[in-house]
Parts: sequence; structure tokens; C-alpha cells
Amino acid sequence: MKNNLTYLLLLFVLIGQFSYSQEEVKKHPLLSDKFVFIGGVFFPDKSLKFSVNGKFIGDEIDLGKSFDIKNYQSTMDFGFQWRFANKWKLVADFYNINTVLKATLDDPIRWEDYEFDAEVEFGVQIGVLRSIVGRTLSQGLKHEFGVGIGFHVVLMDLYLEGEASLIGDNSDFKTVFHKVSTTAKAPLPNIGLWYYWTPTSRWALTADIDWLYIAFGNYKGGLWDVTGGVQFQVVEFFGVGVNYKYFAIDLEVDQGGNIGDWKGGAKITHNGPMVMVNFNFNFNF
Repeated sequence: MKNNLTYLLLLFVLIGQFSYSQEEVKKHPLLSDKFVFIGGVFFPDKSLKFSVNGKFIGDEIDLGKSFDIKNYQSTMDFGFQWRFANKWKLVADFYNINTVLKATLDDPIRWEDYEFDAEVEFGVQIGVLRSIVGRTLSQGLKHEFGVGIGFHVVLMDLYLEGEASLIGDNSDFKTVFHKVSTTAKAPLPNIGLWYYWTPTSRWALTADIDWLYIAFGNYKGGLWDVTGGVQFQVVEFFGVGVNYKYFAIDLEVDQGGNIGDWKGGAKITHNGPMVMVNFNFNFNF
């Protein structure tokens, strides 16, 4: 009887070890599934500085000093991943932040030929579209490392309205209620790196880094886009996760002299946590 119990115990140990081994050899869906769709809520802390029609350093509008910026404003973030070929994939995501700020200025703000020195309203809408085509350089049962090239498209719409005075030789010009606005679309190429580590088939640690420095045409400046986080696969096709995202751009723009074109600069930083869900599946065309 004792020997039978010993054999039975050994059998259970072997079955358990086999099941554990089977669980360990199963890849995490983020490393294997062809399609991954992501939706999340981003809570960025914001630092915003702008200049228009002037030197970038010295004549900039620091919104953190002039306005009471609401920290950790929530916004939606959407993304997807498509493994379209062996070791190749396409990644894209987009978020948009719309901010309207009101303040009574302690120091005047100069925008083009107007000076605002009373109660004003400032509006800025910033959209960031990121797209990367990448190739996996190293992949195993529990990890993936790759490099890619792509672009960020940064869309910016800005306006300032309130009591303003014209700056110049026209001394008869009176203070009036005035609104100035400008817009810019900056397509910025960049290189990207990513690394995923999956200690089990349910847990994943992820990191993505995009960087550029550009100086051609109407644009000059640099960009960092860094995201790191943890993801848990609840079921085979659905997971949840928490990321921390850091986005920073330091850009000078000269789009010419047409009305609505922007000649100036922007220093923008968005950083904060993001909670997300992902849906993943395989589908062969």
C-alpha cells in the first residue's frame, strides 16, 4: 500500500510538472496574436509654453505661470498593433487634449502685434498621432525586442482673446476686445525601440521609446515619447493594464507669412498614468 501511495504521489507530481511546463511554454498573446486593439484613459500632467512671431527663448508664453493649468486632465487614448508579416508589425496610437484657460494676467502677454494685459482666455488643442513600422530583432518564448521607423503628427490649434492693445507706431489705437489664433501641423519622423518581457502567459512588462531630432524645412527641434507599463491577460482575447507615459516636444516652426500660419515655437510636456484595456485576436485574410 505504501508503495502504491508513493507511485500515486509521484504520478501527481509528474502531472503537475507537465501541466506547469505546458503553461510556461505558452506565449503571451501580445507576443503572438496578429491584431491588438487598445483603448485607455490618459491622465497627463501638462507643461505648456508657446511663442508666436518672435524668438523662442525670451518671448515665450509660459502657461504654467500665466494660467492655472488643471493637472491630470483625462483624455482618451486609442491604439492598435498589426503583425502583418513574419517579424514585421505596424503600431499606431492617437490622443487629443483640449484645454481652455482663463486668467487675469499679472504680466502682459504679447502675441504678434498685440499685447494682452487684462483678463484673457487661452485655448489650445493638441492632438498626437504616432505610427511606427517595426521589425523584431530578437524574440523568444518570453521576450521581444524590436526597432522601427515612423512619424509623429502633432496637431496644434491655439487662440488668445481678451482686452488687447496694438503695439506699433499707431498711438491712436485704443484697447479693444481682440482674438488671435494660429494652427500648425508638424509631421515629425522618428525612430523607435520596444521591449516586451512576459514572465508568464498572463503577465507582460512593456516599454516603448520613440525619439527624434529634426532640422529641415519649416521645423526644428526634438521629441521624446516614452511609455512603460504592466499588462495582465484576463482571458485569451482580453487584457487590462496600467502604463506611465512621458511625451515631450521642443519645436520651432516657421510656416510663412500667411494669415493663420504659425511662426514661433512650442515646448509641450505631457506625462502621467494611463489605464487601458486590450482586445487581441488572430485573423487570416
